[in-house]
Amino acid sequence: MKRLIFCCILIALCMLGVVGAGAQESGEHGRLLLLREAKENEQGTTVAVETYLVDTVLEATVIVRMEAARPRIFNALVVGPKIGRVSSATKEVLDPTVEEEEPFPTTKRGGFISFGDREETKKAKGAVIKELIRFKLPADKIVAHEKKKYELWIKVQGIQRHKRIQSFAFVLEDLPEKLSQE
Repeated sequence: MKRLIFCCILIALCMLGVVGAGAQESGEHGRLLLLREAKENEQGTTVAVETYLVDTVLEATVIVRMEAARPRIFNALVVGPKIGRVSSATKEVLDPTVEEEEPFPTTKRGGFISFGDREETKKAKGAVIKELIRFKLPADKIVAHEKKKYELWIKVQGIQRHKRIQSFAFVLEDLPEKLSQE
């Protein structure tokens, strides 16, 4: 009798796991990964971006790490041909998690004399802020252009008043093609 009850409970738990996994897959359906990249400048500020396209909404998780100051995201824009500058529809501050994050592919600009940007995969250090920013994109205006690209601009600043604003630009490759797939 005990074995029968144990088997029934085990089967019920397995069924719940299968149903839960199906619900997660349907929630992830429709999300296309556009970009996962980080950039670092000479001052030691690192901005990491992970963007997804959900219908006509661009979701960007932005993680900023700054040495010697606490960072804040001053502004975020999507810039491109025919749409001009699209500001964020919503911003949501996320709690930085304690668990280890996967390292981002990071591009670091060279010094005074450089022969190009260095690219490596590494974890950033310093004080952190993490935000989820959503942009409502005008799908009818986004078109492929051979010379101009769509970019995500992130402007960050230290909380102290004397800190200057630092700009980071991320190219959103294949945005028109992926938007037409939706």
